[in-house]
Amino acid sequence: MTQTLNFSSDIGLTPTWRINLSSGYDFINRGLTYTSVGFAKDLHCWEMRFNWVPSGFQQSYFFSINVKSSMLRDLKLEKKNDQYDR
Repeated sequence: MTQTLNFSSDIGLTPTWRINLSSGYDFINRGLTYTSVGFAKDLHCWEMRFNWVPSGFQQSYFFSINVKSSMLRDLKLEKKNDQYDR
């Protein structure tokens, strides 16, 4: 049996900055559920993203900067650290 209260938010801080948060509370185990935090920045022709899972089995981060054009979608820089990198 599981009893959780989940919440998520996606907020535009400025016209070019967005932040999203997703988490929950497990009333049976008395603790937070899967939690993730993300930031995105529109850099005109580029975009930057950072996603972070601070705890648990899926603890990880992912950072990327990429061109927004579909023709140049392979032009990107990515850095990650997840359970498969340990």
